[in-house]
Amino acid sequence: MKSVFRYVNVYDIQIKCETPLHVGTGSDTDEKGEVLVHPVSGKPFLQASGISGAFRDYAAKQYPGKCADWFGDSNGHASTVRDASDMRSRLIFSDGAFTSYEMELRTRVSINPDTGTTATVGEGKQKSGQLLETEYISAGAVAKFSVYEFYSDDEEVRILEELFKALDDGLILFGGQLSNGCGEVKIETASVIRCDLKTPEGRKKWGNLDSAERENCLSDIKMKDVAGSSFVDFYMDMVFDQDVLVKGDRIDADKISEIMGYRFREGERLPDKMQMLNGQKKFIIPGSSFKGVFRNHIENIAK
Repeated sequence: MKSVFRYVNVYDIQIKCETPLHVGTGSDTDEKGEVLVHPVSGKPFLQASGISGAFRDYAAKQYPGKCADWFGDSNGHASTVRDASDMRSRLIFSDGAFTSYEMELRTRVSINPDTGTTATVGEGKQKSGQLLETEYISAGAVAKFSVYEFYSDDEEVRILEELFKALDDGLILFGGQLSNGCGEVKIETASVIRCDLKTPEGRKKWGNLDSAERENCLSDIKMKDVAGSSFVDFYMDMVFDQDVLVKGDRIDADKISEIMGYRFREGERLPDKMQMLNGQKKFIIPGSSFKGVFRNHIENIAK
């Protein structure tokens, strides 16, 4: 019987979050915007379908003639490499498991652009103050996932390592709240097990991946050329000439003491509000605030 694929590459990828990450539960009744957690471990994780979807969305735009060859086509459309009788995905993704992480809960207010006041959330669903709470995995979190790459011809043009480079360059983002500055990661480590299933050595590797020798491929990924991005990056250094407060969800007495040099006595009343903190207890102005200010100004001058 002729095998469908001759080669299998098994990549293990470790990523570090450069910005906060929000992978939501997808529940319409979830008012706190909670992060998806694994039903067994109870820890946040990246679903394999979410990782695959982010890669596929990018590939569909940058490699339109090759995307279906690698990610499959449920509609059975003809492929440039395979016929429509076998359009299974040749890239198999695992879930992403976090090995270290901190959590944040950020608050924000929804504004009605027509009135400039707090907005409603659907008919009869306006909440007091329109306070929205969203849970995030903090920047600095580390996660690991694996990808299996199947192919038949050693001369075949493959795109997976180029997709890894796009991920490392910030062209592929994970999760939601992307326009609020979330979802960017960097690849910290990358290794691969290469199996040629027509050789005894390759079949031995494939049969026992846990003991197979891994090849460091991070430098190869970093050297890849990827399709250009339509994004323009702006960088700003800001100095405030007035006080600024972006209210956070919690009061951190230790942080106030560190900044102000004041020690609270037991039972002493704490401030009502304080500046928003991220998971590393650094004062921040979140991306959603910048986005809201820019959007409000644009709506004042342009349709």
